[in-house]
Amino acid sequence: GTTINRAGTSGDGQTPSAPGGGRGLAVRFDGFTSYLERKRGPSLGAGSFSVAAWIAPGAYPWRLSPILDMAPDGTQGFHLSLDSAGHILFAVALGNEMVSVRSPDSLALTQWHHVSAVHEAGKGVSLYVAGKLAASATHAGTFQPASDGSVFMGRSREPLTGTGAIRYASHLPIPNY
Repeated sequence: GTTINRAGTSGDGQTPSAPGGGRGLAVRFDGFTSYLERKRGPSLGAGSFSVAAWIAPGAYPWRLSPILDMAPDGTQGFHLSLDSAGHILFAVALGNEMVSVRSPDSLALTQWHHVSAVHEAGKGVSLYVAGKLAASATHAGTFQPASDGSVFMGRSREPLTGTGAIRYASHLPIPNY
C-alpha cells in the first residue's frame, strides 16, 4: 500500500496526485493500493473526541469501507466508514460492546460531503452529515481506545484481493495534528 507522510510523499518516494475539484491537500483512495496507514502511535484517551472528514465517494464499496479506522480488532477504538449502500457508519467501543450509528440517507456519488462524528463521554455517540444530526445513540459506557494507536484511512485493514475493480474512490483532507 501507499503510506503518505507529512511532507506529502509516499513511502516509495512518489508524490500522490490531488484529485480534480478538491481544495487544499486531498488524496484519492481506490480502496486497494492507495491508503494511509500508521502502524503504531499514541492512542486516544478514554474521554470525549470528535472526528471529521470531507469525502466524495466515486462508487459505493463492496463492503464496509473505513474513512478513518482506529479499531484494530472490533473490540476497541472506533471507525468512521462508508457502507455498500452509501450510508455513513460511526462505531465506537464503549464498555464491552461496539456502539454504532448509521446515517439514514445515502451520500450522493462524486459530490463532496462533510461528515463528522462525536463521542461524548458518559452520554453516547452522534453522527453529522453536512452539519446536521443524522443519527445518535445514548450509552454511558467508557470508551475503550485502541491500545496500539494504529490508523487506517481510505481502506479496510484486511486488503481485498480479486478483480481489482475500483470499489471506493473518495477524497479526504489530511488533518494537521
